[in-house]
Amino acid sequence: MATGHGVQSGETGYTELFNARRGVKRGVETEEDRLSLLLSPDIGSSGLGKADARELAEMMMQLALSQAGKPSFSTSSRVPLVTLEAVSSATAVARSRVEVSSAGAVSANCALCSRFFYEPVTAACGHTFCLSCLSSSSRSEQVKDDKKIACGVLGCGEVIDSNELHVNNALADLLRKWFPEQADCMSQWRKGEELLKQDKCEAAVDSLSSAISRDAQNWEIRCCRSRAFSQLGRLQESLADAKKYCQLCPSHSELVDAHLYRAGLEYRLGTVYESATSVLHSVILKGSSWQDASDLLSSILVKLSMDMVRERRTAAIDGELGRRLQPLIQQAVSAVGKKSCVLSSSLFANLKAVEPSVNDMDCPLCCRLLYQPVTTRCGHMFCRSCLDRALDHRLSCPCCRHDLEQPGFDQVQPVTEIAEKILKLFLSEDYTKREEEYKEEIQLLRGVNTQTCKLPIFVCTLCFPTTPCPLRVHEPRYRLMLRRCLQSGTRQFGMCLPQQEQSSQDQIYVNYGTLLQIGNVSTEKDGSFNVAAFGSRRFKVLDRDLQDGYSVSVVEWIDDDVLTDDAEKEELKKHHDAVYDLAKLFLGQPSLQQV
Repeated sequence: MATGHGVQSGETGYTELFNARRGVKRGVETEEDRLSLLLSPDIGSSGLGKADARELAEMMMQLALSQAGKPSFSTSSRVPLVTLEAVSSATAVARSRVEVSSAGAVSANCALCSRFFYEPVTAACGHTFCLSCLSSSSRSEQVKDDKKIACGVLGCGEVIDSNELHVNNALADLLRKWFPEQADCMSQWRKGEELLKQDKCEAAVDSLSSAISRDAQNWEIRCCRSRAFSQLGRLQESLADAKKYCQLCPSHSELVDAHLYRAGLEYRLGTVYESATSVLHSVILKGSSWQDASDLLSSILVKLSMDMVRERRTAAIDGELGRRLQPLIQQAVSAVGKKSCVLSSSLFANLKAVEPSVNDMDCPLCCRLLYQPVTTRCGHMFCRSCLDRALDHRLSCPCCRHDLEQPGFDQVQPVTEIAEKILKLFLSEDYTKREEEYKEEIQLLRGVNTQTCKLPIFVCTLCFPTTPCPLRVHEPRYRLMLRRCLQSGTRQFGMCLPQQEQSSQDQIYVNYGTLLQIGNVSTEKDGSFNVAAFGSRRFKVLDRDLQDGYSVSVVEWIDDDVLTDDAEKEELKKHHDAVYDLAKLFLGQPSLQQV
């Protein structure tokens, strides 16, 4: 390429020209030097070569960054960006699943794709994802088994079995009923993406257009349909969606990709000036150069120089290319300055439920509002306490009989976060009442240190104070009783002998018993409990009742009288020795007198 200053262009033609003109140390540049260099070269009869076009592209990007107030960059430190095809699917990971606004709206998003839940799956850790997102998520480095998936929430660490992925039916039905527009839009959106992956672009456009008719302000759907139009060769329609995509895109990093994607479409349509402006716009937003932007801008400059040669049909016009490119830099800088943040009016922003009903959130077991909702691996949702009681009887799902495991006493199944937050937001008064009912049930087990209290009774054997009493508990009613004793924090229950001769149906145990303190508890595979308990103090039964199958009684504590008279102490010692002798005689041991 010939230059107006007699310098022959080679692999570093522009750099050599620049250094020859300024006569300063190589690598030190100012904005005036860059602008002078941009306006200096001629275009030969064959246009720009690839090497010269790349150098000129680098200089343009440096000049654009300088005019926009961005720091200069080194061409050796360029980092390739993700492919343009991944723009619509690679969104920020681990965004908040539920964001509650001050206006009382909720945004329910998958933790992996950040979109409204589609076929929600709840893991054992309580986090919820879209089924397709979790199935296609990358495996963790710590998880070696191909059938295992690590939870996508940062810091969770839960390992999920890919063979146990079932849709949370209760949550899916709730979302479809309470948010019908969002659910329909999400269904068409997902359908369009799947069709696009299968290269069924016409059908994909129809589905995505249906989704856009419900949510015209969603930038991700616009981007997806733009790609579908592009694959069909309908570039004008693709560019229209791309421009809308740039207007609506809320994320700075994704906006960089949006303008570069738009530049590629404009280049394919032959509008090279608009394409160059879009490339420079993305470079300014990013604050540095990268390979994709440099390659595209180089191709634009080559095409632009060839168009100029065809227009002029002359050998060269000094500085003509630079004079055409300089306004593009100014336009890109100006466009970035005018960009302002606009609140999204998307259908999925600040969701509000349509006629929320308490009946939609009932537990299938207790038929009351869900409290501390947990989801089984088969996809059914229950109150945590209700599921524990059901598993006391049978280790399977109460709805579908899918095999389940009962967590041990030291393991608490996490609640389904999205369900609990929806309950607290839309049904706050009902949920508060349900919480109070649960606390009242637990409160019945408290207050054992007062003179009289209501105590759960285990009708089994005789136990004395300070003596150990190991138990193997397999009956569901007593497993429930023990679990409540642990949940209440008292870790205490009463032990009474069964009544040999029942005077009435209520008199199934004797009037006196011993308070037991719960020590260690372990769970067997069949769900039974091994309990290490020991006697604490004696009590007298004042009143009897039944609660969920096990006995409860109002009891009065029995305290031993303190003897102060010496004669009474001596009499008591005689009785003690006599009983001790009888016991030793019965066991074949020598008496105190023989000793």
